[in-house]
Amino acid sequence: MEDKTNMFSLAFPIEKKTSDLRIVIDYRKTNKHIIDGPYEIPKIFETLQLLERKAFFTKIDLKNGFDQISIDKQSSKITGFMMFNKIYTYKRIPFGIKSGPNFFQKYVCEILSDVNSLWIHR
Repeated sequence: MEDKTNMFSLAFPIEKKTSDLRIVIDYRKTNKHIIDGPYEIPKIFETLQLLERKAFFTKIDLKNGFDQISIDKQSSKITGFMMFNKIYTYKRIPFGIKSGPNFFQKYVCEILSDVNSLWIHR
């Protein structure tokens, strides 16, 4: 979405293996200004220990999951990127924003928290 913001990152196209182009945004400078939230992604070793005695497992395909979660207008301002001399912002969690994975993990845990007999490592 075209927008106005004072904070923006540079975007550039890269070629995928299929020869299609993909837009990449360099959020490294922006990420330096983002404060880590209180929600942490589970550590793999702790998760494996807790799963040792479990009998049933399931897998959920959350591909493109970030694209499904809206962000508020103020958070959208830090997602700004410049391309073709215009500034755009995201309405959803963009790939590359430092807090994205933590926020996504928290969101999924909240959605699944009411499912009976479900263990979610938080």
